Amino acid sequence: MILHAERGANIHQIAAWSGHETLKEIERYTKRAERRRLLSPEPSVLETGRFLKE
Repeated sequence: MILHAERGANIHQIAAWSGHETLKEIERYTKRAERRRLLSPEPSVLETGRFLKE
């Protein structure tokens, strides 16, 4: 789930894939990824449609 968060998946997508019961559980994956994403020039998963790097 960390990898998905780092690739731009949002908390609702991660919840659907992982089966977590609350969004608060997923925040720990997305907080760090969001900080990295803000500093990175790479396009987001929403722009590329790819969740995993090839």
